[in-house]
Amino acid sequence: MSDKKKILVLFVLVLFVVLGGLIYKGFGGELFQGKMSEIKMFESDSGVHQEDSSFYNFLNWKDYSKVYRRFDFEATPIFGPSYYEGESIYQSKQRMARAVDVLVVVDSDDYPDLKKEEIHELLTLGQNTWLLPKSGFYFNVMDVKFISFVDWEKPFLGSYDEGIVKGYNGYGFVQEYLEGISPDLFPEYILFVVKDEYSSTYGGWANVYPLDLLNKDFADKYCSEFPSVKDKYNIPVGTVNYGYKYARCGYDESGEKIIGGVSSGGECKGAEGTKCVDKNGHQMCSSFVDNFFAKSLLHWSSYVVVHEFLHSYGVNENNDHFGTPVCIKSMGGEQAFEDYVKYNSSGFLKDEPFGFSVEWCIFCPSVWDNLKGSQQVCY
Repeated sequence: MSDKKKILVLFVLVLFVVLGGLIYKGFGGELFQGKMSEIKMFESDSGVHQEDSSFYNFLNWKDYSKVYRRFDFEATPIFGPSYYEGESIYQSKQRMARAVDVLVVVDSDDYPDLKKEEIHELLTLGQNTWLLPKSGFYFNVMDVKFISFVDWEKPFLGSYDEGIVKGYNGYGFVQEYLEGISPDLFPEYILFVVKDEYSSTYGGWANVYPLDLLNKDFADKYCSEFPSVKDKYNIPVGTVNYGYKYARCGYDESGEKIIGGVSSGGECKGAEGTKCVDKNGHQMCSSFVDNFFAKSLLHWSSYVVVHEFLHSYGVNENNDHFGTPVCIKSMGGEQAFEDYVKYNSSGFLKDEPFGFSVEWCIFCPSVWDNLKGSQQVCY
């Protein structure tokens, strides 16, 4: 090759590199590598405007991807503190590929003053305490809907558990909501925020939304990146009592009215007469105030959000909980279970009663393995 041809080839290569850098800077670098305040306002199909960079404002990634379809992937920050300043397009893509899409439905009768920002804070705490450290996955809040559950009828699902009968009203809303959107926008987890008998007693409960029964026309078109191990048509459902009174003390059966200054009626794990103290805005058993779940009003509720989600990745119902004989057997026996927990736990709750159990969100490590192994690509 002559010297002139060599110079020409070199010039073309340099020009290609320069142009590539300018294209990247113009179409991606500045948008995705800056702060959220640099991302301008867009309007989603649902008519929701995502505008500024306030700490908990979030961008609906499924809507946002339509704006940046030229990148051929859904690249957007998850809500609030899950977004990292200076995050590159590649980093955003990698993180969104590990995001569980969540539809949150709030009973506006039970929570007339609850804000989206508070929902984001709740899920962020659960994500950063359990979901992310144990699975590498994130929560992506697709939408938060505030509805009156009494305005919706329960769809027919056979028999109903009376303890959660109010929560089933939310199924009626979800059924209509899903019929108004494309199956590729369906959530991978549905979270109801409502006060019914079970959530008021325990903080929450788990169930599934049977897509093949309630939205038959869409069932075969639905693809979850994290399908339930029980049934690919089941969307995991969790219900949480936002701000559940952890270790409440001195209340009546409803848990709302204070009737005394010491425990009664089975409170404080049956320790009758335990002194009640004020913490997190309610009366709490004095013997529980130093526990991990007493750190804030949201610690127990955020645990419930993750715990109920995990139920869809176990096959043994309550026997999938941490340390049960079924759990220990699934891990290869007592010694194998102890070794696994010892070498795969951070120990950040080592000084807590049942600390390892709480660190694993009170679920068997094999259930976490099922969740991680469930991930698939949806086109």
